[in-house]
Amino acid sequence: MTPIGIGLDILLITLLVTALTVGLRLNKRLKAMREGQDSFVKAVGDLDSAATRAQSALVALRAASEDAHDELLTRIETARGLIVKLDRAADIASRAAAAAQAAPIQAAPPVAALHRGETRLDPRPRGAAPTRLSNVRPAVARSVDEDLFEAAPSAPAAPAWRAGDRR
Repeated sequence: MTPIGIGLDILLITLLVTALTVGLRLNKRLKAMREGQDSFVKAVGDLDSAATRAQSALVALRAASEDAHDELLTRIETARGLIVKLDRAADIASRAAAAAQAAPIQAAPPVAALHRGETRLDPRPRGAAPTRLSNVRPAVARSVDEDLFEAAPSAPAAPAWRAGDRR
């Protein structure tokens, strides 16, 4: 072997070892990039599924808020109807109270007093001040109860004091 042949063989061996080293490094980098790409694809898939879940949650939230809105509207309408009834009952009660105070009420004598032969209608001692049994007569109280507990009107009118509050 000639020295030129040996030099060329050494050069060829050096180049082959260098190419093998570069190939191994490149293989490691490609593996790392593939793993990174796989994790990136997985992260994109997770992000897509999270976006889908968020979208379905928004749809459910919108439906729940519409249900709550409808329920609140129903409650407001019921409350307005009850306000109208309460105003009506308060008017009736105030008129009944005024009428009851204007006319004194005298009670019938107790049944036991009639059996004993007492003929006085007023069981109080003589000279005592007259008293009223109640500010509201039973018939008036009964009509107030009936008005209060009857079915709510379908479209109650807003009271005068609430007319300016509508939005």
